[in-house]
Amino acid sequence: NPSQANLFIFENSDGQAGSWIQHLVYQGDEHHDGARVVDIDGDGDLDIISIGWGHDRVLLYENKATGGGGQTAPVIITQPHDVTVATGQVATFSVVASGSPPLQYQWQKNGVDINGATSSVYVTPPTTIADNGSKYKCLVSNAFGNAQSNEATLTVVQGGTGRVTRNLVSLYTFEEGTGNIIHDVSGVGSPLNLEINNLSSVSWDSNGLNILSPCQINSTGAAEKIIDSCMATNEITIEAWLQTGNLNQTGPARIVTLSEDYYNRNFTVGQSSSDYDVRLRTTTTGNNGNNPSLTVMNMVSANLCHLVYVRDVSGQAQIYVDGVQKANATIAGDFSNWSSAFKFGLANEISGGRPWLGKFYLVAIYNGALTGTEINQNYLSGPHILDTGKNRQDKPIVSDGIQLFQNYPNPFNPVTSITFNIDRPDHVSVVILDVRGAVVDTLVAKYLPAGAHQIKWDAHNFASGIYFYRLETNHTVITKKLLLVK
Repeated sequence: NPSQANLFIFENSDGQAGSWIQHLVYQGDEHHDGARVVDIDGDGDLDIISIGWGHDRVLLYENKATGGGGQTAPVIITQPHDVTVATGQVATFSVVASGSPPLQYQWQKNGVDINGATSSVYVTPPTTIADNGSKYKCLVSNAFGNAQSNEATLTVVQGGTGRVTRNLVSLYTFEEGTGNIIHDVSGVGSPLNLEINNLSSVSWDSNGLNILSPCQINSTGAAEKIIDSCMATNEITIEAWLQTGNLNQTGPARIVTLSEDYYNRNFTVGQSSSDYDVRLRTTTTGNNGNNPSLTVMNMVSANLCHLVYVRDVSGQAQIYVDGVQKANATIAGDFSNWSSAFKFGLANEISGGRPWLGKFYLVAIYNGALTGTEINQNYLSGPHILDTGKNRQDKPIVSDGIQLFQNYPNPFNPVTSITFNIDRPDHVSVVILDVRGAVVDTLVAKYLPAGAHQIKWDAHNFASGIYFYRLETNHTVITKKLLLVK
């Protein structure tokens, strides 16, 4: 009789066998499997989740006891994660552990204790290229034992080096702002431009292309330069900066594809609800490229995303999301069974019927397998190939006297200084851009005399991350990168 069911908690009061106190915490409902035990509030003790069959509610019992009677050695609950930064940036590692207090922490770098690194969070000094590949772990101890976290790897890429162009075949930066043609700006071979069949289904803005409703965005003919060059190397890297329109897209919905229809492709990057799925045709995976495909689960979100699929000549394939490897598998075979007739397309299957809605910021195809370091370099470079000092075509030649210096300090929290020189009186604009290229703050917008100027940016209301600052006069535009770390 569900109305007569009781839920009991048995408390072990002193850590000894047989010392149990019974607590009746609920009466009058039937409970699925009695109850689930979990640390709801992350304080290292056990709380109760009770799921009732007789109604649509979940009961949560929070254990607010302090001190406790048990004697529990530390247990690592959340392991530190791999981190990638550019030179000069700091890296943050953290660990979550449970156990009888007090817990003591000691971080190690390459197996050696780090002086003063004795909390659950460790922030490195500004990194150098010599730190690349370093291993960090944390030792947690108390009076009853100790635990050691997994090692996390620090990857440091050379700052200021821009995007990787090795083995680049096609590149789309979505900077057109208007029209039905998306230009291949790779500069490699004949441009593989793409044509939008219905402009009412899309909208351009200053930093990308929004796909609002189903449409076709395809090459007009076979994507010969992608097909031929990848067949020659048996390697490929597919890179995209994108933002999904919703998490209900299935099929999978085609994000980037080189294919013919539902069942025949050379490769496809797709979205299935909250998962990314990549199908690659080889001599072992079949014409649909899904035996097997490579899937990374629960990584689709409404946020801007850097998504990379890489497969090398040995068959090793990985998916990276925001610079971090999230899936890997062996995709055996070679590309000798690729079709030479398939078109390249975005946001739908070539034959239609598998639309993807969202926003494109950048898409690139390579006929080689980028390394993890190169992928991280592109991630840290952001979704835009920003103007870093080139003259505007409709403006006079830039005078050597116009300079924009690197902000100091960098990384910073929350205030940094920006210095620039102008060689003549001019109207000057200095703005802050986020990684999407959107202006998030204006620091200067006025007429200034010639000479050196210094301004400050107070970023206490902004989230940690990569930003850009842009100096614009009537003569030039210069952009530099900065890093806010909180």
